Amino acid sequence: YFSNPPKEVSYTKAEFRGINSKNFQALRKSYKFLRKPLNFVFKNFEQKVTDFLRNESEVDLVHFANHIGKTSKPCIADYEHVGSLLGVDYYDQAAKIKAEKLLSQENLKFLLPIHNEALRSFQLFFKDTNLPVKQEVIYPVTFIEQKFRVPNKKENLVVFGGSGNIT
Repeated sequence: YFSNPPKEVSYTKAEFRGINSKNFQALRKSYKFLRKPLNFVFKNFEQKVTDFLRNESEVDLVHFANHIGKTSKPCIADYEHVGSLLGVDYYDQAAKIKAEKLLSQENLKFLLPIHNEALRSFQLFFKDTNLPVKQEVIYPVTFIEQKFRVPNKKENLVVFGGSGNIT
């Protein structure tokens, strides 16, 4: 969608305040060194740094991809799962309350779950709340060129082996 935006829309890559080609390497090394200890001390440290440094002066709308941050601009967000959208621990009630506040921002215009299961994960997590968030599953999320579209006449069995919740 970046190479073929809708009419009268132009996309721009996120730019960060105070970071330029002269200081990028030094800041990158410092960030890599400090990231893990600071994430341990301050929950969601990386997201807070990103929100603080994001330069939004030249944009009308912020599109968060597979997460949601804080912004004063109108924003939308797409997501694969409620956990990736909010970065929450399912059993942490304080994190859920914080997520509800984040999703209740007046400037959050729309959520775009990339498939029905993403929407379902959101609905299950927030089943006991009444959030004022508009959502719609839009297919296809990415454009697949015709030469890569192969009709399949047989049923496929997909087995997923994950490592989540293994004790």
